[in-house]
Amino acid sequence: MTRVPFDLNALEGYVSSATQLFGVAHPEQQQAWVARLGMHLPDMQRISSAACSYDADPIGLPASARAGVCATPTLGVESLAQRAFGLDASSFSAVNNVEQGLAQIHSHPELNAFQYIAAESANEKARLVDAFRSRSQQAGVLAGVTLAIKECFEVQGMPMTSGTRAIPAFTPDSSAPCVTRLEAAGAIVLGMTTMHELAYGATTDNPHVGRVGHPADPERVPGGSSGGSAVAVATGMANAALGTDTAGSVRMPAALCGIVGFKPSYGLISCDGMLPLGWSLDHVGVFAKTVEQAAVLTDIMTGSACTTPRLAQPLALPNVQVVIPENFFFDILDPGVAKAFNNVDEQLRNEGVDVLRATVPELDLAPTLQFMTLCAEAGQLHLDRALLHPEGLGEEVRTRLEAGQFIRAVDYIKVQRLRTQLRQSLTTLLNGPRVLLTPTVPVGAPKLARHIDIGGASMPIHPALTRLTMPFNLTGMPAISIPCGTDGDGFPVGLQIAAPCGDDAFLLQVAHRFAELLGRQVR
Repeated sequence: MTRVPFDLNALEGYVSSATQLFGVAHPEQQQAWVARLGMHLPDMQRISSAACSYDADPIGLPASARAGVCATPTLGVESLAQRAFGLDASSFSAVNNVEQGLAQIHSHPELNAFQYIAAESANEKARLVDAFRSRSQQAGVLAGVTLAIKECFEVQGMPMTSGTRAIPAFTPDSSAPCVTRLEAAGAIVLGMTTMHELAYGATTDNPHVGRVGHPADPERVPGGSSGGSAVAVATGMANAALGTDTAGSVRMPAALCGIVGFKPSYGLISCDGMLPLGWSLDHVGVFAKTVEQAAVLTDIMTGSACTTPRLAQPLALPNVQVVIPENFFFDILDPGVAKAFNNVDEQLRNEGVDVLRATVPELDLAPTLQFMTLCAEAGQLHLDRALLHPEGLGEEVRTRLEAGQFIRAVDYIKVQRLRTQLRQSLTTLLNGPRVLLTPTVPVGAPKLARHIDIGGASMPIHPALTRLTMPFNLTGMPAISIPCGTDGDGFPVGLQIAAPCGDDAFLLQVAHRFAELLGRQVR
Protein backbone atom coordinates (compact mmCIF):
# COMPACT_ATOMS: atom_id res chain seq x y z
CA MET A 1 0.00 0.00 0.00
CA THR A 2 1.37 3.43 -0.94
CA ARG A 3 1.71 5.70 2.07
CA VAL A 4 1.23 9.45 1.86
CA PRO A 5 4.31 11.31 3.20
CA PHE A 6 3.77 13.05 6.52
CA ASP A 7 4.08 16.84 6.47
CA LEU A 8 2.88 19.77 8.54
CA ASN A 9 0.31 20.87 5.97
CA ALA A 10 -1.27 17.44 5.97
CA LEU A 11 -1.18 17.36 9.76
CA GLU A 12 -2.85 20.75 9.97
CA GLY A 13 -5.60 19.58 7.62
CA TYR A 14 -6.10 16.41 9.67
CA VAL A 15 -6.35 18.29 12.97
CA SER A 16 -8.75 20.83 11.45
CA SER A 17 -11.00 18.16 9.96
CA ALA A 18 -11.02 16.02 13.11
CA THR A 19 -11.79 19.07 15.25
CA GLN A 20 -14.84 19.84 13.11
CA LEU A 21 -15.98 16.21 12.75
CA PHE A 22 -15.82 15.36 16.44
CA GLY A 23 -16.64 18.78 17.82
CA VAL A 24 -13.36 19.03 19.73
CA ALA A 25 -13.56 21.78 22.33
CA HIS A 26 -11.51 24.96 22.07
CA PRO A 27 -10.77 24.91 18.33
CA GLU A 28 -8.87 28.18 18.77
CA GLN A 29 -6.03 26.01 20.12
CA GLN A 30 -5.49 24.21 16.79
CA GLN A 31 -2.18 25.86 15.98
CA ALA A 32 -0.77 24.84 19.37
CA TRP A 33 -1.95 21.25 18.80
CA VAL A 34 -0.40 21.15 15.35
CA ALA A 35 2.89 22.52 16.68
CA ARG A 36 2.93 19.92 19.45
CA LEU A 37 2.07 17.00 17.18
CA GLY A 38 4.43 18.34 14.55
CA MET A 39 7.35 17.66 16.88
CA HIS A 40 6.38 13.99 16.64
CA LEU A 41 5.80 13.61 12.90
CA PRO A 42 8.76 11.20 12.74
CA ASP A 43 7.10 9.10 15.46
CA MET A 44 3.88 8.90 13.46
CA GLN A 45 5.85 7.85 10.39
CA ARG A 46 7.72 5.17 12.32
CA ILE A 47 4.51 3.65 13.67
CA SER A 48 2.97 3.71 10.21
CA SER A 49 5.85 1.69 8.79
CA ALA A 50 6.75 -0.50 11.80
CA ALA A 51 6.08 -4.22 11.48
CA CYS A 52 4.33 -6.27 14.17
CA SER A 53 4.75 -10.02 14.54
CA TYR A 54 1.44 -11.85 14.20
CA ASP A 55 1.63 -13.28 17.73
CA ALA A 56 2.23 -9.91 19.43
CA ASP A 57 -1.01 -9.16 21.25
CA PRO A 58 -1.54 -5.63 22.62
CA ILE A 59 0.24 -5.27 25.95
CA GLY A 60 -2.81 -3.74 27.62
CA LEU A 61 -2.17 -3.33 31.32
CA PRO A 62 1.05 -5.32 31.96
CA ALA A 63 0.47 -8.37 34.13
CA SER A 64 0.63 -7.46 37.79
CA ALA A 65 3.79 -8.62 39.53
CA ARG A 66 1.96 -9.39 42.76
CA ALA A 67 1.17 -13.00 41.98
CA GLY A 68 4.13 -15.22 42.75
CA VAL A 69 6.73 -12.58 43.55
CA CYS A 70 6.09 -12.15 47.28
CA ALA A 71 7.30 -14.96 49.48
CA THR A 72 6.01 -15.78 52.92
CA PRO A 73 8.16 -13.72 55.27
CA THR A 74 11.15 -15.81 56.30
CA LEU A 75 13.12 -12.87 57.63
CA GLY A 76 11.28 -10.06 59.34
CA VAL A 77 11.52 -6.65 57.77
CA GLU A 78 11.95 -5.15 61.21
CA SER A 79 15.63 -6.00 61.73
CA LEU A 80 16.57 -4.62 58.31
CA ALA A 81 14.48 -1.48 58.86
CA GLN A 82 16.14 -0.88 62.22
CA ARG A 83 19.57 -1.05 60.63
CA ALA A 84 18.74 0.72 57.38
CA PHE A 85 17.17 3.77 59.02
CA GLY A 86 19.29 3.82 62.18
CA LEU A 87 16.30 3.11 64.42
CA ASP A 88 18.32 0.73 66.57
CA ALA A 89 20.63 3.48 67.79
CA SER A 90 20.11 4.24 71.46
CA SER A 91 20.30 7.94 70.63
CA PHE A 92 17.48 7.82 68.08
CA SER A 93 14.54 10.07 68.89
CA ALA A 94 11.50 10.46 66.65
CA VAL A 95 10.99 13.99 67.98
CA ASN A 96 14.55 14.96 67.10
CA ASN A 97 14.24 13.31 63.70
CA VAL A 98 11.08 15.27 62.90
CA GLU A 99 12.58 18.51 64.20
CA GLN A 100 15.68 18.05 62.07
CA GLY A 101 13.58 17.42 58.98
CA LEU A 102 11.38 20.45 59.57
CA ALA A 103 14.45 22.60 60.20
CA GLN A 104 15.90 21.54 56.86
CA ILE A 105 12.64 22.36 55.09
CA HIS A 106 12.50 25.83 56.61
CA SER A 107 16.21 26.42 55.94
CA HIS A 108 15.84 25.94 52.19
CA PRO A 109 12.79 27.83 50.92
CA GLU A 110 14.65 28.50 47.67
CA LEU A 111 14.35 24.81 46.77
CA ASN A 112 10.52 24.93 46.96
CA ALA A 113 10.40 21.21 47.77
CA PHE A 114 7.17 21.24 49.84
CA GLN A 115 3.72 22.66 49.19
CA TYR A 116 2.22 21.61 52.53
CA ILE A 117 4.02 21.00 55.82
CA ALA A 118 2.24 18.97 58.49
CA ALA A 119 4.39 20.16 61.38
CA GLU A 120 1.78 19.87 64.12
CA SER A 121 0.63 16.33 63.32
CA ALA A 122 4.21 15.17 62.68
CA ASN A 123 5.38 16.42 66.06
CA GLU A 124 2.41 14.83 67.80
CA LYS A 125 3.08 11.45 66.19
CA ALA A 126 6.78 11.72 67.01
CA ARG A 127 6.01 12.26 70.69
CA LEU A 128 3.81 9.16 70.68
CA VAL A 129 6.56 7.10 69.06
CA ASP A 130 9.11 8.17 71.65
CA ALA A 131 6.65 7.44 74.44
CA PHE A 132 6.17 3.89 73.16
CA ARG A 133 9.93 3.42 72.79
CA SER A 134 10.57 4.68 76.33
CA ARG A 135 8.29 1.93 77.61
CA SER A 136 9.93 -0.66 75.30
CA GLN A 137 6.64 -1.05 73.46
CA GLN A 138 6.39 -1.80 69.76
CA ALA A 139 5.67 1.39 67.83
CA GLY A 140 6.00 -0.08 64.34
CA VAL A 141 8.70 -1.24 61.95
CA LEU A 142 9.25 2.33 60.72
CA ALA A 143 8.60 4.08 64.03
CA GLY A 144 9.90 7.61 63.68
CA VAL A 145 10.98 7.45 60.02
CA THR A 146 9.97 10.66 58.24
CA LEU A 147 8.30 10.64 54.82
CA ALA A 148 7.63 13.17 52.10
CA ILE A 149 4.69 12.41 49.79
CA LYS A 150 4.21 13.70 46.25
CA GLU A 151 1.04 15.76 46.18
CA CYS A 152 -0.82 13.47 43.79
CA PHE A 153 -1.34 10.87 46.54
CA GLU A 154 -4.24 10.89 48.96
CA VAL A 155 -3.00 11.49 52.50
CA GLN A 156 -5.61 11.78 55.24
CA GLY A 157 -5.99 15.35 56.43
CA MET A 158 -3.56 16.85 53.89
CA PRO A 159 -4.50 18.81 50.75
CA MET A 160 -4.12 17.00 47.43
CA THR A 161 -3.63 19.39 44.50
CA SER A 162 -1.71 17.29 41.94
CA GLY A 163 0.13 20.49 41.10
CA THR A 164 -2.73 22.01 39.12
CA ARG A 165 -5.55 24.53 39.31
CA ALA A 166 -7.70 22.62 36.81
CA ILE A 167 -8.83 20.01 39.35
CA PRO A 168 -10.20 21.29 42.67
CA ALA A 169 -7.90 20.57 45.59
CA PHE A 170 -9.42 18.45 48.32
CA THR A 171 -8.48 17.04 51.69
CA PRO A 172 -9.14 13.28 51.73
CA ASP A 173 -10.67 11.43 54.67
CA SER A 174 -8.38 8.44 54.12
CA SER A 175 -4.98 7.77 52.65
CA ALA A 176 -3.86 5.81 49.60
CA PRO A 177 -3.21 2.15 50.56
CA CYS A 178 0.55 2.54 50.08
CA VAL A 179 0.61 5.53 52.45
CA THR A 180 -1.71 3.81 54.93
CA ARG A 181 0.66 0.85 55.24
CA LEU A 182 3.70 3.06 55.78
CA GLU A 183 1.92 5.10 58.46
CA ALA A 184 0.63 1.93 60.11
CA ALA A 185 4.27 0.84 60.35
CA GLY A 186 5.06 3.99 62.30
CA ALA A 187 6.30 6.31 59.54
CA ILE A 188 5.54 10.00 59.98
CA VAL A 189 4.44 12.10 57.00
CA LEU A 190 6.01 15.56 57.11
CA GLY A 191 4.04 16.96 54.18
CA MET A 192 3.24 17.06 50.47
CA THR A 193 5.96 17.77 47.93
CA THR A 194 6.00 19.96 44.85
CA MET A 195 5.48 18.24 41.51
CA HIS A 196 5.24 18.97 37.81
CA GLU A 197 1.64 19.79 36.94
CA LEU A 198 -0.43 16.56 36.81
CA ALA A 199 2.90 14.64 36.83
CA TYR A 200 3.16 15.40 33.09
CA GLY A 201 6.71 16.69 32.76
CA ALA A 202 10.35 16.12 33.65
CA THR A 203 11.50 19.40 35.21
CA THR A 204 9.13 20.14 38.14
CA ASP A 205 8.79 23.65 36.77
CA ASN A 206 5.24 24.31 37.90
CA PRO A 207 3.39 27.33 36.42
CA HIS A 208 1.25 27.74 39.54
CA VAL A 209 3.68 27.34 42.44
CA GLY A 210 7.11 27.82 40.86
CA ARG A 211 9.97 25.50 40.11
CA VAL A 212 11.90 23.16 42.40
CA GLY A 213 15.63 23.86 42.64
CA HIS A 214 18.43 21.32 42.53
CA PRO A 215 20.08 20.74 45.95
CA ALA A 216 23.55 21.62 44.64
CA ASP A 217 22.43 24.59 42.53
CA PRO A 218 18.87 25.95 42.65
CA GLU A 219 19.26 27.17 39.06
CA ARG A 220 19.61 23.57 37.86
CA VAL A 221 16.81 21.10 37.20
CA PRO A 222 16.32 18.41 39.89
CA GLY A 223 14.27 16.25 37.52
CA GLY A 224 10.60 15.44 37.63
CA SER A 225 7.82 15.03 37.80
CA SER A 226 8.59 14.01 41.40
CA GLY A 227 11.26 16.66 41.88
CA GLY A 228 10.09 17.82 45.30
CA SER A 229 10.28 14.31 46.73
CA ALA A 230 13.78 13.76 45.34
CA VAL A 231 15.05 17.05 46.77
CA ALA A 232 13.45 16.30 50.15
CA VAL A 233 15.45 13.07 50.52
CA ALA A 234 18.66 14.42 49.00
CA THR A 235 18.75 17.34 51.46
CA GLY A 236 17.71 15.41 54.56
CA MET A 237 14.31 17.07 54.80
CA ALA A 238 12.83 13.56 55.00
CA ASN A 239 14.29 10.10 55.43
CA ALA A 240 12.41 8.75 52.42
CA ALA A 241 9.72 9.80 49.98
CA LEU A 242 7.07 8.55 47.58
CA GLY A 243 6.76 9.54 43.96
CA THR A 244 5.09 8.33 40.79
CA ASP A 245 6.98 6.94 37.81
CA THR A 246 5.27 6.98 34.40
CA ALA A 247 8.34 7.64 32.24
CA GLY A 248 11.08 7.77 34.86
CA SER A 249 9.74 10.33 37.33
CA VAL A 250 11.34 8.56 40.30
CA ARG A 251 14.56 7.14 38.85
CA MET A 252 15.48 10.22 36.81
CA PRO A 253 15.26 12.83 39.62
CA ALA A 254 16.92 10.35 41.98
CA ALA A 255 19.86 10.12 39.59
CA LEU A 256 20.10 13.89 39.12
CA CYS A 257 19.98 14.45 42.89
CA GLY A 258 22.39 11.65 43.83
CA ILE A 259 20.08 9.29 45.73
CA VAL A 260 18.39 5.91 45.21
CA GLY A 261 15.14 5.71 43.22
CA PHE A 262 13.25 2.44 42.75
CA LYS A 263 10.38 1.65 40.40
CA PRO A 264 9.09 -1.87 41.11
CA SER A 265 7.40 -4.22 38.67
CA TYR A 266 4.11 -2.96 37.30
CA GLY A 267 1.33 -3.51 39.84
CA LEU A 268 3.56 -4.66 42.69
CA ILE A 269 2.53 -1.57 44.68
CA SER A 270 -1.09 -0.49 44.33
CA CYS A 271 -1.74 2.80 42.52
CA ASP A 272 -5.10 3.21 44.28
CA GLY A 273 -5.47 6.62 45.87
CA MET A 274 -3.09 8.21 43.37
CA LEU A 275 -4.02 10.50 40.49
CA PRO A 276 -3.19 8.51 37.34
CA LEU A 277 -1.52 9.87 34.22
CA GLY A 278 -1.11 6.86 31.96
CA TRP A 279 -2.83 3.70 33.22
CA SER A 280 -0.52 1.21 31.54
CA LEU A 281 2.64 3.14 32.47
CA ASP A 282 2.04 4.40 36.03
CA HIS A 283 4.03 2.99 38.95
CA VAL A 284 4.42 3.98 42.60
CA GLY A 285 8.11 4.47 43.35
CA VAL A 286 10.32 5.24 46.34
CA PHE A 287 13.18 7.61 47.04
CA ALA A 288 15.71 6.62 49.68
CA LYS A 289 19.34 6.98 50.69
CA THR A 290 20.15 3.27 50.30
CA VAL A 291 18.90 0.19 48.47
CA GLU A 292 18.10 -1.43 51.83
CA GLN A 293 15.77 1.42 52.70
CA ALA A 294 14.04 1.13 49.31
CA ALA A 295 13.53 -2.60 49.85
CA VAL A 296 12.04 -2.08 53.32
CA LEU A 297 9.59 0.54 52.08
CA THR A 298 8.60 -1.68 49.14
CA ASP A 299 7.90 -4.69 51.33
CA ILE A 300 5.80 -2.67 53.75
CA MET A 301 3.72 -1.20 50.93
CA THR A 302 3.14 -4.64 49.37
CA GLY A 303 2.23 -6.14 52.74
CA SER A 304 4.69 -9.05 52.63
CA ALA A 305 8.39 -9.83 52.45
CA CYS A 306 8.88 -9.53 48.70
CA THR A 307 12.46 -8.33 48.63
CA THR A 308 14.11 -8.03 52.04
CA PRO A 309 14.83 -11.78 52.58
CA ARG A 310 16.94 -11.78 49.40
CA LEU A 311 19.10 -8.92 50.69
CA ALA A 312 20.21 -11.09 53.61
CA GLN A 313 21.57 -13.72 51.23
CA PRO A 314 25.21 -13.42 50.11
CA LEU A 315 25.75 -12.66 46.43
CA ALA A 316 29.08 -13.53 44.85
CA LEU A 317 29.81 -11.03 42.10
CA PRO A 318 31.31 -13.64 39.72
CA ASN A 319 27.86 -15.30 39.74
CA VAL A 320 26.19 -12.15 38.43
CA GLN A 321 25.61 -11.71 34.70
CA VAL A 322 25.10 -8.18 33.43
CA VAL A 323 23.91 -7.17 29.97
CA ILE A 324 24.84 -3.79 28.54
CA PRO A 325 22.80 -2.89 25.44
CA GLU A 326 24.94 -1.77 22.52
CA ASN A 327 22.18 0.32 20.95
CA PHE A 328 19.86 3.13 22.05
CA PHE A 329 21.12 3.82 25.59
CA PHE A 330 24.47 5.15 24.38
CA ASP A 331 23.39 6.87 21.17
CA ILE A 332 22.93 10.27 22.88
CA LEU A 333 25.06 10.63 25.99
CA ASP A 334 26.99 13.37 27.75
CA PRO A 335 30.73 12.58 27.82
CA GLY A 336 30.84 12.99 31.62
CA VAL A 337 27.99 10.51 32.07
CA ALA A 338 29.66 8.09 29.65
CA LYS A 339 32.92 8.31 31.61
CA ALA A 340 31.18 7.59 34.92
CA PHE A 341 29.35 4.60 33.40
CA ASN A 342 32.53 3.22 31.82
CA ASN A 343 34.26 3.43 35.19
CA VAL A 344 31.49 1.29 36.68
CA ASP A 345 31.79 -1.19 33.81
CA GLU A 346 35.53 -1.51 34.43
CA GLN A 347 35.11 -1.87 38.19
CA LEU A 348 32.50 -4.61 37.82
CA ARG A 349 34.71 -6.53 35.40
CA ASN A 350 37.63 -6.25 37.80
CA GLU A 351 35.45 -7.83 40.50
CA GLY A 352 34.65 -10.79 38.27
CA VAL A 353 31.15 -9.77 37.10
CA ASP A 354 30.30 -11.39 33.76
CA VAL A 355 29.50 -8.40 31.52
CA LEU A 356 27.82 -9.19 28.21
CA ARG A 357 26.97 -6.94 25.28
CA ALA A 358 23.83 -7.25 23.18
CA THR A 359 21.81 -5.37 20.59
CA VAL A 360 18.06 -5.03 21.11
CA PRO A 361 16.57 -3.55 17.91
CA GLU A 362 13.14 -3.10 19.51
CA LEU A 363 14.58 -0.48 21.87
CA ASP A 364 15.05 2.00 19.04
CA LEU A 365 11.28 2.47 18.81
CA ALA A 366 10.86 3.08 22.56
CA PRO A 367 10.54 6.90 22.42
CA THR A 368 7.85 6.57 19.77
CA LEU A 369 5.96 3.95 21.78
CA GLN A 370 6.15 6.09 24.91
CA PHE A 371 4.89 9.23 23.16
CA MET A 372 1.97 7.52 21.45
CA THR A 373 0.92 5.62 24.57
CA LEU A 374 1.18 8.44 27.09
CA CYS A 375 -0.23 11.11 24.79
CA ALA A 376 -3.37 9.04 24.14
CA GLU A 377 -3.85 7.73 27.70
CA ALA A 378 -3.26 11.08 29.44
CA GLY A 379 -5.43 12.90 26.92
CA GLN A 380 -8.34 10.50 27.35
CA LEU A 381 -7.99 10.37 31.14
CA HIS A 382 -8.21 14.15 31.49
CA LEU A 383 -10.99 14.79 28.97
CA ASP A 384 -13.45 14.64 31.85
CA ARG A 385 -11.05 15.89 34.51
CA ALA A 386 -8.48 18.63 33.97
CA LEU A 387 -9.60 19.49 30.44
CA LEU A 388 -13.05 20.45 31.77
CA HIS A 389 -11.28 23.52 33.17
CA PRO A 390 -8.39 24.18 30.76
CA GLU A 391 -8.00 27.72 32.04
CA GLY A 392 -6.60 26.15 35.21
CA LEU A 393 -3.79 24.43 33.30
CA GLY A 394 -0.38 25.72 32.37
CA GLU A 395 -0.04 26.15 28.61
CA GLU A 396 2.52 23.36 28.22
CA VAL A 397 0.52 20.65 29.95
CA ARG A 398 -2.76 21.82 28.43
CA THR A 399 -1.39 21.51 24.89
CA ARG A 400 0.08 18.07 25.58
CA LEU A 401 -3.23 16.80 26.97
CA GLU A 402 -5.37 18.26 24.19
CA ALA A 403 -3.04 16.87 21.51
CA GLY A 404 -3.84 13.36 22.74
CA GLN A 405 -7.28 13.63 21.12
CA PHE A 406 -5.67 13.24 17.71
CA ILE A 407 -3.84 9.94 18.25
CA ARG A 408 -5.62 7.35 16.10
CA ALA A 409 -6.99 4.22 17.76
CA VAL A 410 -5.34 1.94 15.19
CA ASP A 411 -1.97 3.52 15.94
CA TYR A 412 -2.45 3.26 19.71
CA ILE A 413 -3.30 -0.44 19.44
CA LYS A 414 -0.36 -1.10 17.15
CA VAL A 415 1.91 0.58 19.67
CA GLN A 416 0.65 -1.75 22.40
CA ARG A 417 1.54 -4.74 20.20
CA LEU A 418 5.02 -3.32 19.67
CA ARG A 419 5.37 -2.89 23.44
CA THR A 420 4.71 -6.61 23.78
CA GLN A 421 7.53 -7.32 21.35
CA LEU A 422 9.88 -5.07 23.32
CA ARG A 423 9.05 -6.76 26.61
CA GLN A 424 9.44 -10.23 25.09
CA SER A 425 12.85 -9.34 23.66
CA LEU A 426 14.17 -7.94 26.93
CA THR A 427 12.72 -10.80 28.99
CA THR A 428 14.37 -13.37 26.72
CA LEU A 429 17.68 -11.51 26.85
CA LEU A 430 17.67 -11.36 30.65
CA ASN A 431 16.73 -15.00 31.23
CA GLY A 432 19.51 -16.39 33.37
CA PRO A 433 18.78 -14.53 35.61
CA ARG A 434 20.58 -11.43 34.39
CA VAL A 435 20.22 -7.70 34.88
CA LEU A 436 20.41 -4.89 32.36
CA LEU A 437 22.85 -2.08 33.08
CA THR A 438 22.57 1.45 31.63
CA PRO A 439 23.03 5.08 32.62
CA THR A 440 19.85 6.47 34.24
CA VAL A 441 19.89 9.90 32.58
CA PRO A 442 21.95 10.90 29.53
CA VAL A 443 23.12 14.13 31.16
CA GLY A 444 23.80 15.62 34.59
CA ALA A 445 21.43 18.19 36.10
CA PRO A 446 20.88 20.75 33.31
CA LYS A 447 19.83 24.36 33.45
CA LEU A 448 16.17 24.90 32.67
CA ALA A 449 15.61 25.38 28.93
CA ARG A 450 13.28 24.12 26.22
CA HIS A 451 16.16 22.26 24.60
CA ILE A 452 19.38 20.96 26.15
CA ASP A 453 22.68 19.96 24.58
CA ILE A 454 23.78 16.37 25.14
CA GLY A 455 27.13 15.48 23.65
CA GLY A 456 26.60 17.87 20.76
CA ALA A 457 22.99 16.85 20.09
CA SER A 458 20.12 19.24 20.90
CA MET A 459 16.97 17.66 22.33
CA PRO A 460 13.73 18.93 23.92
CA ILE A 461 14.33 18.73 27.67
CA HIS A 462 11.39 16.47 28.61
CA PRO A 463 12.09 13.53 26.26
CA ALA A 464 15.82 13.99 26.82
CA LEU A 465 15.61 13.50 30.59
CA THR A 466 13.27 10.46 30.35
CA ARG A 467 14.92 8.86 27.32
CA LEU A 468 16.77 6.12 29.24
CA THR A 469 14.15 5.41 31.91
CA MET A 470 10.90 5.14 29.94
CA PRO A 471 11.66 1.76 28.26
CA PHE A 472 11.00 0.10 31.62
CA ASN A 473 7.64 1.82 32.00
CA LEU A 474 6.69 0.50 28.58
CA THR A 475 7.60 -3.05 29.66
CA GLY A 476 6.56 -2.88 33.32
CA MET A 477 10.01 -4.17 34.34
CA PRO A 478 11.48 -3.23 37.74
CA ALA A 479 14.33 -0.73 37.56
CA ILE A 480 16.42 1.16 40.08
CA SER A 481 18.86 4.06 39.96
CA ILE A 482 21.83 4.17 42.33
CA PRO A 483 24.52 6.87 42.50
CA CYS A 484 27.68 5.99 40.56
CA GLY A 485 29.79 9.12 40.25
CA THR A 486 29.64 12.65 38.87
CA ASP A 487 29.68 14.34 35.47
CA GLY A 488 32.21 16.87 34.24
CA ASP A 489 30.53 19.66 36.23
CA GLY A 490 30.42 17.66 39.46
CA PHE A 491 26.71 16.82 39.36
CA PRO A 492 25.53 13.29 40.27
CA VAL A 493 25.29 10.48 37.73
CA GLY A 494 22.96 7.52 38.20
CA LEU A 495 23.46 3.86 37.31
CA GLN A 496 20.23 2.16 36.18
CA ILE A 497 19.73 -1.55 36.75
CA ALA A 498 16.68 -3.40 35.38
CA ALA A 499 15.38 -6.96 35.54
CA PRO A 500 12.43 -8.96 34.12
CA CYS A 501 8.96 -8.40 35.55
CA GLY A 502 8.62 -10.09 38.93
CA ASP A 503 12.36 -10.26 39.62
CA ASP A 504 12.27 -7.32 42.03
CA ALA A 505 13.99 -9.24 44.83
CA PHE A 506 16.89 -10.31 42.60
CA LEU A 507 17.19 -6.79 41.19
CA LEU A 508 17.44 -5.22 44.65
CA GLN A 509 19.91 -7.87 45.77
CA VAL A 510 22.17 -7.04 42.82
CA ALA A 511 21.70 -3.28 43.28
CA HIS A 512 22.56 -3.54 46.96
CA ARG A 513 25.74 -5.48 46.17
CA PHE A 514 26.74 -3.06 43.41
CA ALA A 515 26.10 -0.06 45.64
CA GLU A 516 28.32 -1.58 48.32
CA LEU A 517 31.03 -2.14 45.74
CA LEU A 518 30.82 1.35 44.30
CA GLY A 519 30.69 2.91 47.76
CA ARG A 520 28.23 5.49 46.50
CA GLN A 521 25.26 5.00 48.80
CA VAL A 522 24.45 8.23 50.60
CA ARG A 523 24.93 7.96 54.34
